[in-house]
Amino acid sequence: MTNRVTYDDGKDGPEHLDEIVTDAGAHLERLDRNRWFLALQRRDGTEICLWIKGKVTMIEEREAPEAEGRR
Repeated sequence: MTNRVTYDDGKDGPEHLDEIVTDAGAHLERLDRNRWFLALQRRDGTEICLWIKGKVTMIEEREAPEAEGRR
């Protein structure tokens, strides 16, 4: 991942925050006007994912991908 912050093109009004990605494993993305997705990656590779629409609508914990050669 590469640290970045992007904004929408502002076609429908003022420009808004669209996405934030960090090397530390955080990813916040605007899905539409009132919905957001947030993924936070732990050091072991597992993730906590939140879907937000005015309030958190779903939380998912994802297991770390298996390292090559480990089973």
